[in-house]
Amino acid sequence: MGFPGRCAAADYSAVYPTALLTVASAYSNVTPYTFVIGANYEQNIGEHFGASLKAYGYVNEAFKSTTFFNVPSYTHLFLQQGSYAVLSAGAGVKTLDEKYDLAVWARTSATCAR
Repeated sequence: MGFPGRCAAADYSAVYPTALLTVASAYSNVTPYTFVIGANYEQNIGEHFGASLKAYGYVNEAFKSTTFFNVPSYTHLFLQQGSYAVLSAGAGVKTLDEKYDLAVWARTSATCAR
């Protein structure tokens, strides 16, 4: 399964098929900044269609900053994966016992900041 317009996955096997080291880091493939933030809201909306209903909504964002890689010094190559954020949001109505749930949602594909 894929997301149209998403950033291509980094493939370093053609450059150097073994371990990579990150610039200024002791760990391989570690981004300097990563965060996830989100908010949820629920509200009882009363009795409708013979059931007690609750409306809800949510929004979430996951962000990963640019990651730099270097291969052995004799190659003089630097590789980088651009930063990206994934945003998702949704809204719906569900029964209080959560047996039934009707929702719509959307998620952006990874957006490259170049």
